[in-house]
Order: sequence, then structure tokens, then C-alpha cells
Amino acid sequence: WGPKFPGIQETARAHDYLETCAIQWEESVRSAYKGFQSVPEEQKLEIRFEHLVQNPTEVMQAIFDFAGLEKSEAVMRWAEENVRSDVADRWKDRDDEAVQRVMDEAGDLIRELEKS
Repeated sequence: WGPKFPGIQETARAHDYLETCAIQWEESVRSAYKGFQSVPEEQKLEIRFEHLVQNPTEVMQAIFDFAGLEKSEAVMRWAEENVRSDVADRWKDRDDEAVQRVMDEAGDLIRELEKS
């Protein structure tokens, strides 16, 4: 169920499923950012989920341009019709134990990413 970071088995034994997923997400994102440091800027395109769901056709156009591909009207239409902007921050409106447990595990990285 996703990339396995060193120590994931021990983490899974020490934490419940939700907390383990939050830790796995954090480890995966940190690993990706670390790996991207060695990639030249002109060879990478960072796409934020929040930006994608708020501006799907703009982001899709950026992907086509970056990849040197001709824009697909079918893809653009699908993105415009199916990508919902309300999903990006929906979790922030929840005030429950599950969100708190995720924030306990991955909150520092979430706040770091929101600032950048």
C-alpha cells in the first residue's frame, strides 16, 4: 500500500493504521523532496494538490507544456468537469480524533509545505 520506508514494519507495530499511513506519507514526501534536490530545475515540475484541484486546466496545461506535448482537449475537458476544488481543504474543517492523530504524526511537514 505504497512505498515502504526503512522501519515501516516497526512503525506499523507501534502505531495504528491511520498513524502509520500518516508517517508513511511524511516519509515518502521527505524522500521525494530529498531526491529532487539532485535533479536540475529545468527537469522537474512541482505540482501541488491544492493548486491542481483549484486550477485543473491551468495545471494540466503546465504539464503538457513541461512534457512538450500537444494539449489534449479531451483531458482538459475531463479535468474541468471532474476535478473538484472543494476537496483540497475539506480535512481542515474536521475537528475529530482522526485528524488530530494525523496532525500529531505529519503536522510539521504539512505546515512546512503550506508555507512554501
